Amino acid sequence: IKVGIKQVLRAIIWSEYVFLISPIITLFWFLIFNRNYGINDVKYFPPFSLLEVFQPEMLEEGIIYILQSINLFEIAYVIILSKKISQACKLDFDEGLKIISSSYIPFFLLWLVIVAFMLLIIA
Repeated sequence: IKVGIKQVLRAIIWSEYVFLISPIITLFWFLIFNRNYGINDVKYFPPFSLLEVFQPEMLEEGIIYILQSINLFEIAYVIILSKKISQACKLDFDEGLKIISSSYIPFFLLWLVIVAFMLLIIA
């Protein structure tokens, strides 16, 4: 597949905008709905993540990082990036999803393991 680096970077940058939604939700939540909050409330408030299922006070920092990182925004990022890459490469969405699934997802999981391990060592 022949594709220019400019097209790939454009696809990645467009996909990165999905990560702006989480801080905007957090900002509005604490400005409008919850005006009486502490640092731990903000720290353990990643919207739409697996951390919402657990009690963060009972977990280690490495596990908290993993649970915060696995969220709907990551899923949306993978979907949008797959769509944009498939458009840039002139492929079907399924082919773009295969490209992203075989490259981004393994490295994302590797990143989670490395950072969680480091956080557990530091703690």
